[in-house]
Amino acid sequence: MIGILFSVALVVVIGNRMSTDAMAVVVGVGCGVLASIPTSLLMI
Repeated sequence: MIGILFSVALVVVIGNRMSTDAMAVVVGVGCGVLASIPTSLLMI
């Protein structure tokens, strides 16, 4: 529970300090990684 709260607080602090363009890049990379997981599992 403490780890989850720490992670959420860390994301909020980093999100407030990043520019809009940098945040868009991070979200895009995250979505790309999440989209590649099912594809990789299907290939296996």
